Amino acid sequence: MLFRFSLKDVEVITAVVDLDEVRSYRSTKSRAMQARETPSYHRVPLDFSLSTRPEIFDSTVAPSPEIQPSYHKPEEEIELGPACFLWDYIRRSRQAGYFIPLSGGVDSCATSCIVFSMCKLVFAEVQKADNPEVLKDLLRTIGEDADSKWRPQTPQDIAGRLFVSAYMGMEKNSSADTRTRARELARDIGSYVLTCKILHLLCSTASAPCITFNSLRYIAWSHLNATQNCRKRFTNIFRSQISL
Repeated sequence: MLFRFSLKDVEVITAVVDLDEVRSYRSTKSRAMQARETPSYHRVPLDFSLSTRPEIFDSTVAPSPEIQPSYHKPEEEIELGPACFLWDYIRRSRQAGYFIPLSGGVDSCATSCIVFSMCKLVFAEVQKADNPEVLKDLLRTIGEDADSKWRPQTPQDIAGRLFVSAYMGMEKNSSADTRTRARELARDIGSYVLTCKILHLLCSTASAPCITFNSLRYIAWSHLNATQNCRKRFTNIFRSQISL
């Protein structure tokens, strides 16, 4: 079987099949309806064979053995599918890497784990050394020359060269737990970590409506929603500026 989630552009697998067995299987009682609805084709006998003459009398030539299909768990598909897409995107777009603001929450942590899953797939391909295009794309992405001798020793080595994370916290709203979770996750993944404090920028923007409209005041829940929205917008702005 082929690996469902692979970094190779093309994978080919061959098998020997007996067309008569396939036709008989389609005509079994349980599948009589399928065989009955299949249009019949006029057969013309020809003195011609797709096999060479020695293969016709070769007793070792037989249909390929039956393979039991294997299926990924939903969690594995969630991990491997997006990871393959991220690698395909970064190599085709020729970007320098990924940047994720780590908040210590579930969303940013899950996204970071998917990026690290991409790094693990790339590392496995480099170790197998049967797909030189992966190593070529990796060296170009991290800014190494095509003839560079640099080789990753762990998936963390790859993450440290193309994955940047930043903790954008505020002294008043960010807890020590979220800061610790973000730091430990970045350490385990091996990403390059930045620390940005956006409290002053948020306070300046939050006070702007009160300065412009002196009578404008927020009630408790509206002020909380506005603060959360401003924080998200500042995170996007910082992300765009750092990515340049």
